[in-house]
Amino acid sequence: MFKNVLALTLILGVIVSGAARAGPDEVTRKLMNASPSLFDFGMLRLQLRLNDLTGGKYWPNEFYSPTVSYDWDQDEVRIIITSFNKFDDKENAMSGCKDVFSKVRDLAFIDPKTGKLFSISPDPYSQYAAVFQHIDYQNRIESDDLKDFDKKFKLVCDVRKPGQALLVGHAPLLSSKIYFEM
Repeated sequence: MFKNVLALTLILGVIVSGAARAGPDEVTRKLMNASPSLFDFGMLRLQLRLNDLTGGKYWPNEFYSPTVSYDWDQDEVRIIITSFNKFDDKENAMSGCKDVFSKVRDLAFIDPKTGKLFSISPDPYSQYAAVFQHIDYQNRIESDDLKDFDKKFKLVCDVRKPGQALLVGHAPLLSSKIYFEM
């Protein structure tokens, strides 16, 4: 009898104590309770737009899909394009970076030859800045603010071989130049 009561007490103790510990921990609760900002949505929408760029024959096989990140120290939105083990020499890697930068700029309605908006652009700012505003209603961000925001976009091309960086190219979105570090 004593063994049955002890066993039942242990079983109930395990069930009750397990139930008391169920649910999200403190970190998960913080994430669940934090509201996303317009900036968060803009970063997501930019990433999705760039993902669309890489589908099909338009995007070179040597490069992975671009990723988007924000650099707090530099106050830059970075569009990072990487390649691993696809280039043997720096000249071909540089040419590949120039090609993908042109494609990324085209999608933003930036002329890769001049670094300025195409004349057919529907807005006075890039299509990348456009995703950082509300969708289809009156409370939109001012055009001048989005033009200034365009200056925060930086393109980065990181080409690597096993154990080493072959080269890193970087450029502002609103530019026709690329700066390479080897």
